Amino acid sequence: MKFIVKNKKTGKNYSGLPAGPLRQSFSAASRQGFSLIETLFAVFLVTIGLLASVRLVSQGLFTSLDSRNQLVAGELAQEGVELVRNIRDNNWASGDAGGSFAHIINGNNCKIDETYTYPVSPAVPANIVCDGSSKALNDDVDNKDVFVHTAVNSPHIIATKFSRQITISDDVSSNKVITSFVTWNGSVPPTDIATCNTATHCAYTQIILTKWGGN
Repeated sequence: MKFIVKNKKTGKNYSGLPAGPLRQSFSAASRQGFSLIETLFAVFLVTIGLLASVRLVSQGLFTSLDSRNQLVAGELAQEGVELVRNIRDNNWASGDAGGSFAHIINGNNCKIDETYTYPVSPAVPANIVCDGSSKALNDDVDNKDVFVHTAVNSPHIIATKFSRQITISDDVSSNKVITSFVTWNGSVPPTDIATCNTATHCAYTQIILTKWGGN
């Protein structure tokens, strides 16, 4: 509570608290600190803010990591179909007696990597492997860090989080439908492209190979 007094002689205004008990009570009130409840409430608000910030940072890190995995998986899936395409191209270039689709057998559990021997004379190529063997991709650090299906049995072969499985089938025009699925973090390879997405830790690439050379 303030009082404003005007000096009749000078015409100036003076404000302040009157002397006495009222002034003393206001002075005592101004010197009081926060109560315990006020302090606890302030600490609670600060804690909530910090937890929200930590959660946002964590979500950002996970999103960034998932984006990186999706990018790497997409590149590996593209590599898978290109490796199969190379077999068709080399069959045609080398005049393989089995035709342009020689060594490209149909299957839902196939694999191929940089170690495959392509049909270039005088090398004798093998069929693409389609069996129950491991589809895990490992990093060959001694070979320009290419990803291979070679087992981790030496210091230069390092395990990764990625696996690649290739499916090969015929369409109605007798072309080859090649689908390369890459999964990570132990996800099970899907049976079709509809269930292959970031949520299932999966990326895929699909192409159609036409027959070259008339056979």
